[in-house]
Amino acid sequence: MKRYTTTRLLATFILFCFMIIAFPFTAPAQHFHGGGGFHGGGGFHGGDDFGHGEFHGGGDFGDHSRISGMSRGDAEAFGHPHYDHPDHPFPGPHPGPHPGPGPHPGPGPHPGPDPYHYGPGPYYPHPYYYHPYYPYNWGPYWHPAGYFVAGIAATAIAINVASSMYYYNAGLFYTPVSNGYQVVAAPVGAMISVLPPGCTPVLVNGITYYYYGGTFYLPEGSGYQVIAPPSGAVIQNLPSGAEQVQQDGQTYMRYNGTLYQPVLDNGEDAYQVVQ
Repeated sequence: MKRYTTTRLLATFILFCFMIIAFPFTAPAQHFHGGGGFHGGGGFHGGDDFGHGEFHGGGDFGDHSRISGMSRGDAEAFGHPHYDHPDHPFPGPHPGPHPGPGPHPGPGPHPGPDPYHYGPGPYYPHPYYYHPYYPYNWGPYWHPAGYFVAGIAATAIAINVASSMYYYNAGLFYTPVSNGYQVVAAPVGAMISVLPPGCTPVLVNGITYYYYGGTFYLPEGSGYQVIAPPSGAVIQNLPSGAEQVQQDGQTYMRYNGTLYQPVLDNGEDAYQVVQ
């Protein structure tokens, strides 16, 4: 009996050593999954001894490159970075929300027309462009303000504006003086029935004006009324009597109390009303 027991113990010891050599179970090759699933490196599928009874392997017990069901912390602790079993995907780091670009501030309110600095852009389409001033003459019958004549044409008509008497003929206004008549700037408010020859249309903010000899006209009823130069109007010529003035380091032309800025209009020298 004693010999039998000794033999049995020896056999058990030899079997235990053989199992250690043949089946080197290591901690990384084993894991109890959730409710008891046992995951290893072999290909054995057992019963319910470990909960749900699965024993998963990736080939043999020595291959631990892929481990299913191991938590990320365990996998990293045992040095298994390839945690990618299809049934238990290894969640990669989830990036935080990527903030989109901040709101792009829209353009601030436009300050409105600057009375002296018109420049390029949708608000000021005609940039400042200095060019020499050459007085323009509208023909042999046209004369600048201040011109004296001994008599006027029989076709001249009398116009009363603000209790003052004027005479109008072919685009010129006259006032009586000693021994004759003197050409004057067109009085604002005067009404004429026919525009003078050579009048040119000027579009400003959707409104069509007419320009001739330093004077602007606006259609009114069945005639045309003399108005103050509309701000923003662009004209090609100024009559005699305009003078150069300096404003904010730039040269402007002043005619009959109105400032005109030298500009470039479609490649041509021009002037824009700025005040």
